[in-house]
Amino acid sequence: MLRTIQRPLEFSVSLTRTLALAHPTERRLNVMSEHVAILEAIEAGDPDKARTAMRLHLQNACRRLFQGPDATE
Repeated sequence: MLRTIQRPLEFSVSLTRTLALAHPTERRLNVMSEHVAILEAIEAGDPDKARTAMRLHLQNACRRLFQGPDATE
């Protein structure tokens, strides 16, 4: 399964990183805090919290990507 999603995932990560350069620092800090929340939940061994944090991050990432630079945080 991972091989199946590897290329699309690499593309979307690359695209979002490129697009992030055009956004304010606050937006990048919000993205970083989402990643930190995921990491902390994993490190704490809390799968429910990790799942929730990951879902929130993916929802926000899709919104940021598809609604463009005017998407609110």
